[in-house]
Amino acid sequence: MPDPLFDRRLSLVGWIYPEHVFDPEMGWVAFIVDGNAWSASTNHWLGPVRGRVCYDHLGRVVVWNPDDNIEVIAPIRPLRPFQPFRPFRPLRPLRPLRPLRPLRPLLPPGAWSPLSFEAWLAQ
Repeated sequence: MPDPLFDRRLSLVGWIYPEHVFDPEMGWVAFIVDGNAWSASTNHWLGPVRGRVCYDHLGRVVVWNPDDNIEVIAPIRPLRPFQPFRPFRPLRPLRPLRPLRPLRPLLPPGAWSPLSFEAWLAQ
């Protein structure tokens, strides 16, 4: 079952399901290889992924799941990994019920990325 992804404003912006990221309508938007997210449309590196928390190129949180502890990666900038082979498009999972809005996680001010989920995907 896909797990919800929330942005810093606690809005549901997507879903994560083993090695894939989907938009709110369950369209495939990214894949995860060796702890890094890659755009499904451009194959560009989006940033590291730890558990169900996705980070930007500077190690700041873009989207997260309340069941995971958010680690602050900054100030160490993540290194760009080698380009992986793009996986086949996964079957579209059934859309889960809308989850309850989580409580805001405690993070230092600079830990949130200025990128929205859509801007992160468009890198």
